[in-house]
This record gives sequence, structure tokens and C-alpha cells, in this order.
Amino acid sequence: MYRRMYRPSLKSGWSLIILFVLSIVLYLIASSNYVEIRTDNYEEKLAAVNLMQDYLDTLEAEILARGIEIDPINDPFQTGIIGQRLSSITTDRGLLSEKQAAINPNIAAIFVEELSRARKGDKIAVGITGSNPAVNLALYAAISTLELDPQIIVSLSSASYGANREDLTWLDMESILKEQGLLKFGSKYASIGGSEDRGIGLSDFGIQSLREAMSRNGVPLLLGSSLEDNVDLHMKAYEELLGDSKRYRLFVNVGAGLANVGSGPNARLIPEGYNTKLAERNFEKEGVMMKMAK
Repeated sequence: MYRRMYRPSLKSGWSLIILFVLSIVLYLIASSNYVEIRTDNYEEKLAAVNLMQDYLDTLEAEILARGIEIDPINDPFQTGIIGQRLSSITTDRGLLSEKQAAINPNIAAIFVEELSRARKGDKIAVGITGSNPAVNLALYAAISTLELDPQIIVSLSSASYGANREDLTWLDMESILKEQGLLKFGSKYASIGGSEDRGIGLSDFGIQSLREAMSRNGVPLLLGSSLEDNVDLHMKAYEELLGDSKRYRLFVNVGAGLANVGSGPNARLIPEGYNTKLAERNFEKEGVMMKMAK
């Protein structure tokens, strides 16, 4: 004679009622023990994120007002800061996906995390390029929020899909934000960028377009006879901009401007993020980063 084993069924009404009551009890316990944990510099990070979004909105409105064409495929968010694949001021191939991914205001919070080592009013040296304007915007938003004192030199030419329109270079984007009252600082000097930081390989029209962009935005040109000469000119400019201060608190590099990193291989060897031991490493050629680290 076989005995039938009882198996409780979740289909029964009582089982469902018990599970429902239990879930409510667990929810109430979890809710009553909720603890909000904020990261360090939460308010500053949030402010920087919002400021970068303001930058993006302002640039988009001005670019549309100027009648500059926005590619709906390459720039699906219609920001206007995704450039062309090729132009007269394009120096290198660039990945479109990198430019698109950088259009994320949360990147400004990452810069706040890195730059929070500096204090309000500290002078920092900054080297950027025109190759990824969205990353530049994130950096500027963090600098503004933390109220640092940046001394900026830009290598103005750009890789593909960056700030590579002759009439909309990085300096033009800076000027738009200044005119709208969103930016209180900008590039103090500009170099051509590209090969040897002298734009070797660019056409005469491209070089002239970069010079005209510097002229209309009131930014002086740094141009030497070789890469080594350009590195020295950058260093002298930073020393001049340092004024009475003893030393820059940080050197911030964005991109692979040769005057900053020294060479293409160096750019691939330098770790991303905060670096404190560059002076201990031997590099084939020294750029501003290595000299600043000493």
C-alpha cells in the first residue's frame, strides 16, 4: 500500500497570502534601515556634471544658430561637437566611438575625483588638444567647480571627429562659453599640434586656418623649429604663467599632444589617471609631462 506524500503548492490561496505578507514585512524592514551613502565630494561632482551639461546645451544652440551642419549619424545626440572625418586641420585618424562616448556629463565627476587633490585657488598646468572636445568640457567643468586656477596651452589641430572644423576649433568653443558667461578662463597659448607639434603634413590652408583661429580668439601662437624647441617653448610659457607661485600643484594632460607626452610611444606607455612616478621612468623623449614631474 502506497502513501501519497503531501507537497505544498504555491498555487494555493494561503501560500500566496503568506508570501505577500512576508514580502511586505521584508520591504518595511529594508525601508526602515535605509542608509544613504554619498561619495566624497558629492556636491562638487553633481555641480560639475550639471555645468558640463550647460556647456553642451549652450554649444549646441550656438552651433545651430550659426547654421553649422550637424551629422545625424555620427552625432546622434545632435551636440554639434562631433567633427568631420577629414578636414584641413585634421592631423590623425581618430575613433568616432571615443568621441561619442565622451559626450557624457558624468565624466566631469571623474575629473572632480582626480582634481580634488588640489585646493581652491591652486594653480594647475593644463595641456589639451582639439581632438576630443567633450573630454575638455568635462575637465573645464571640474576645474570651474573646484575653483582652481588653470594655465592652459592647447595643441589646436585635431584628430578625426574632434574640433576639426576650420570655423569651429576648440578656441572657438571656448569663446562661445565665455561670451555666454559659463567660462571664466581659457587657453593662454596655442600650438599647431600634429607631427612635431608643428603640423607637419597639414596643407598651407590648414596651417593658415589654425593661425586665423588663434588670431580671432586672441590666443598667441607657440611655434618652434623642432619638437624639442616646442617643448622648451611650452615650458617657458608655463613658467611665465606661474607668476609668483612656487610650483604648479598638478599638471593635467588630455590627449596625446607631442609637446606634452614627448612621442607617440610615450603616449601609449603613460598610465591613465593620477601619476606620481613619471620622473622615475626613462622615456625616449621627454615632453612637458616628464619635465613637470621632476
